[in-house]
Amino acid sequence: RLGESLNLKGHRSGQAPKRVQVIYGPHDIQGYHCPADGKYYLMSLSRLFPPTQPEPHIKNSYLVHLLRPEACQLSLKPLNSDTFSPFNADPEDEADVIAATEEIFSRLLPTVASTLM
Repeated sequence: RLGESLNLKGHRSGQAPKRVQVIYGPHDIQGYHCPADGKYYLMSLSRLFPPTQPEPHIKNSYLVHLLRPEACQLSLKPLNSDTFSPFNADPEDEADVIAATEEIFSRLLPTVASTLM
């Protein structure tokens, strides 16, 4: 439910056929159950939000240039956290993230900048 509220797209993760699951977040997310308090914890959330469109001159920019939560929520389509990573090769996911990135740089940022001037 958290992934859906953040407008993240569910996608398949896992290699063995019996272990494939749909997740809302990055492939390398980790869950932990603490027997001491009975609670569940999520770890490795640094790539929870999808990347912006990659910059060709920056190696592995998908790891560090991420969309803000607000940008994901404004996207017309849910976005895949693993877009442009080795874990995902779906051209539709890439097109959705490129559209979200272009929306930010062509419409949202200029609007915000004009209100500050």
